[in-house]
Amino acid sequence: MKVKICGTTNLEDALMAQRAGVDFIGMLVDVPFSERSLSLKEAMHIAAELDAPVVAVLYGMPIYQIVELDRKLRPYAVQLMDDSPPKRVRILSRMIRAEVWKSLFLPPVSTANHGGRRAEVIGETVGRMAKDVLRYAEAGVKAFLIDTFTPTRRGGSGRRHDWRITAELIKRVEAPIFLSGGITPENVAEAIQLVNPYGIDLCSGVEIKPGKRDPVKLRRLLDMIYPLTTNPS
Repeated sequence: MKVKICGTTNLEDALMAQRAGVDFIGMLVDVPFSERSLSLKEAMHIAAELDAPVVAVLYGMPIYQIVELDRKLRPYAVQLMDDSPPKRVRILSRMIRAEVWKSLFLPPVSTANHGGRRAEVIGETVGRMAKDVLRYAEAGVKAFLIDTFTPTRRGGSGRRHDWRITAELIKRVEAPIFLSGGITPENVAEAIQLVNPYGIDLCSGVEIKPGKRDPVKLRRLLDMIYPLTTNPS
């Protein structure tokens, strides 16, 4: 079970996550709608002090800037939160050293009104997303993150989607899939048991406030995860 802690904004929190044994440290770079966003220079300052793999989380960044970021930041992966089509992803994956990861989004549970057609809608959604995963995987995407969107942002909202959709998607496709959106120390055991993802990805669930990590919540989260997994590394 892999653990990615996203929305890292400072070196202290990054080092804390690294010491705790987190697998990936995510940093948003030039993401216009996020209060956790960093400049490339700020991200480079943090990454220079880390041994843990860094994931640069991006939204709408032109390919030439991603190529520059790849050269300067040298992340393990770049995670695309925007609607980049597979053709663009294929071009990008051939131009950079880092892996390309892709976020796919679902609505929050409270707004997912299925009108009595829940099972049918879940099946349709899983089918559509499975096709998307296949198309992006063929274009070079190495991992996927299933997250929650709201009218004002993608990810980082603390809202969960219908995890049953992600659980069914994981059964249907052969691809590394992270579960994201609304995960906390209190519900991470439920998430893992229901969904059985390749990894979990979270941000607000282990924060004191946006952009500031809570060491107690982080430790509690990891203490909940590792007894549930046969391979915590």
